Amino acid sequence: MTETPTILVPEAGSDRLAPVLGTADPVRIAALPLLDAQPAANSGPVLVRSGTLGEPGDPVAEMRTWGPEGWEALTSAVKQALSAGVELLVQPNAFDVLSDAQRCLGLINDIDGARVLLDPASMLTASMLNHADDHIRRAFESLAAHPGTVAVRLADVEPDASDTDGRRLLTKPLGTGVLDVAAVASLVKKHSVTDRPIVLSRDHWQREAESLGILP
Repeated sequence: MTETPTILVPEAGSDRLAPVLGTADPVRIAALPLLDAQPAANSGPVLVRSGTLGEPGDPVAEMRTWGPEGWEALTSAVKQALSAGVELLVQPNAFDVLSDAQRCLGLINDIDGARVLLDPASMLTASMLNHADDHIRRAFESLAAHPGTVAVRLADVEPDASDTDGRRLLTKPLGTGVLDVAAVASLVKKHSVTDRPIVLSRDHWQREAESLGILP
């Protein structure tokens, strides 16, 4: 029999993730990326994106974001938050400083107390879709076993038709986009990630959990 997982979903009318199955503390969702504002040091964990240096789509800003300047800004902000007693859960995004699995590893290996959300879909860009299964597999292989990976978000994606550069993706409930749900479910089982909270969509979490094979 499948062990009951802990599933978190965005809570209606609030800025937090709350459990709909299992037991876990609610997770606050920061309104701004970490590089734009330090989260308040209230009780409980807070989910926050790392952010960027400059406007999205600006090539110079992207070079700064992904270069040494962006990394120094992120690590400094994480250390400041941890020193202030903020329980951070940093969410990667392909266009932020924390853009891929290797950067996530660098953060949780280099800074004691740093924690990340394993969020494979958010680390994809449109150019990766032809090999999305491979990118997602490598994200699991890199991060699933690390103690600094304390939660997993599983979502689907589709190309963002409004993006004039054709690089960005829209996040969707699992099974409603272009990703291979069976491949994701296989990785969930292989890497035993249901020992930590799983983040799914608010309105479709039961169907998503069923497709992943994680319901008891």
